[in-house]
Amino acid sequence: YKEFYIPISENRKINAWSISSDSRNKGTVVLYHGYMDEKSKMLPYAYDILEMGYEVILIDFEGSGKSSGNRTTIGHHEAENVKTSVDYIKYVLHKQKIFLLGFSMGSVAIFKAQYDYTMPIDGIIAEASYGNMLETIEARGKIAGLGNASKISASAFLFWFGLINDLDAFSVNPEEYVKTITIPT
Repeated sequence: YKEFYIPISENRKINAWSISSDSRNKGTVVLYHGYMDEKSKMLPYAYDILEMGYEVILIDFEGSGKSSGNRTTIGHHEAENVKTSVDYIKYVLHKQKIFLLGFSMGSVAIFKAQYDYTMPIDGIIAEASYGNMLETIEARGKIAGLGNASKISASAFLFWFGLINDLDAFSVNPEEYVKTITIPT
């Protein structure tokens, strides 16, 4: 693999690996990891995609792996990383046929990026996206044994999460983002 960095600003950068396929190169698939992971967790996907004749680029979101930063917003601000990496791959690396593959938070970030920016990509593969942040946090509370208190706990968590991350966490809604996507998904 080849390691490189994608600049976001003077003090911010995304770490990436590029793995070339054989001469059958059918395009480039960019892989985005899930919450509390980093790009190496996507290697099983990468190996399968390489076997199919595609080049693979694995991305560390900001706050993960070797990228700058120390926070995650479970897909919201990570959408900017998706947009920045797609622009870099298309306009600096000059890749023409680009597909995005995301797992969990990576799927959410792709959906939000396509919703916000309508990126020039050829397709999306998404696995294990959550529907909306409120219901997801409520469900996690129930799994943790909070029962009916999970709704109150989820609301308190989202209020605080949004406050410290400069976003309206109640409006994070991949179910709505995906409705606007018109490319093969």
